[in-house]
Amino acid sequence: MNFQDLIKDYSSEKEKHKALEKYLLALNFFFSLDKIYILVSDKCSLNDIKEKSIEPYISESKVGNNFLALRVFSDKDIACKAAIKHNLITDNIPLIAEIEMLEVMLMTRNLFPLGIYSIVIDEGSNWICDLTSNIVKRYFDYIGKNEFFTNTYIRITYLMNYIWRGGETPYIIELKPKETSGFLGLFKKNKPIEPEKNVYEDLVFVNKSTAENFFYSADNVLLQNNYILKPLNKFEFYNHIIKITLPMLIENITIKYKNESHTLNAFSLLDQLNEIGFYGTDDAAL
Repeated sequence: MNFQDLIKDYSSEKEKHKALEKYLLALNFFFSLDKIYILVSDKCSLNDIKEKSIEPYISESKVGNNFLALRVFSDKDIACKAAIKHNLITDNIPLIAEIEMLEVMLMTRNLFPLGIYSIVIDEGSNWICDLTSNIVKRYFDYIGKNEFFTNTYIRITYLMNYIWRGGETPYIIELKPKETSGFLGLFKKNKPIEPEKNVYEDLVFVNKSTAENFFYSADNVLLQNNYILKPLNKFEFYNHIIKITLPMLIENITIKYKNESHTLNAFSLLDQLNEIGFYGTDDAAL
């Protein structure tokens, strides 16, 4: 069976657990391909494609979901037909590129923090549309390199993109009086830490209502009149992490958003913020 046959078999399966097995079988077959095809942006010339200096074509997925999507193909003919459909043609030649599977997945990993949350495989024929995080993570698991795309990286990327791309303003906490608290509210197991004792964790809220709910909970009733909610822009958020991590040796950073709570090592968060783009000094770029 080829990849198209496997997708057809998966799509026709009615039992959920069998459908999942067939879906994973199809994905593993796809991952085993040495080279696949992608659509290339019409900003690129045929010479760019020849020199492998290309920009992938990105647009909303019209199948499965409405996320921005990268389109990849197991077959050259299917890729050519898709390029024509999307009007990606120069001198009657479809703008596609043949690329090694590993190179495509590394490129997709780099696109993920930019908001490319969907991958469409073989659009225009028997197709798969899934989240970038699902497909890329499964690929790196498949080749035994799962440290390239961890669950923590995925969750933090989603949260940071929410802040970056016009979502709710993130807030940090400053306890009063500032002279005794340092800069922020520092907690361990949802309990305030006394200023003179060791600091274990910094708490960052992605939206104001989550922060207020935390401070008005029964466990923290004594804090109701002893904190300040401080809004941050992207650059301030990044520098806040540096400010608390280096001099105070924070063990973990916890980011709370609605009903979610994600905790990770502070230095790991700094690395991920760098990768996603939370650095720089130009306020105009925020």
